[in-house]
Amino acid sequence: MINQEMTTSRRAFVAGLAATTASLAVPSTAFAAAKRRVAVAPITALLATFADELLSMSPRTATGLGLDTGKHAGLRAKLDEAGLAGRDKAAAQFASMRVRLDKIDDSKLT
Repeated sequence: MINQEMTTSRRAFVAGLAATTASLAVPSTAFAAAKRRVAVAPITALLATFADELLSMSPRTATGLGLDTGKHAGLRAKLDEAGLAGRDKAAAQFASMRVRLDKIDDSKLT
C-alpha cells in the first residue's frame, strides 16, 4: 500500500524547492551586488542538486510534473520505492540534504 501522505509531502517539497530555485534565478539577482551573487551561487547549485535527487527518489512526481524528459527521461519507466525500505531511503536522503544545507554559511545570504 502506498502512503499517500508521504507522496503528497514529497510533491509539496519538490514544488517548494522548484519555486525557491526559480525565485533565486529571477533577473533581479542578475543585477544584485557581486557579493550577493557569490553568496547565492552555492545555495542555488545545492538546491538544483536537491531537486535532481528528489526527482530520482520519486519518479511518479517527476512524471506528474512533466519533468521526466532530458536527463530525467529514464524516470518514466520507474516507480517510487514503496514500503519501509522506501521510507528509510527517503529519510537517509533528507538527512544527507540537511547536512549539506547546514554547511552553507547563512550569514552571507541576504
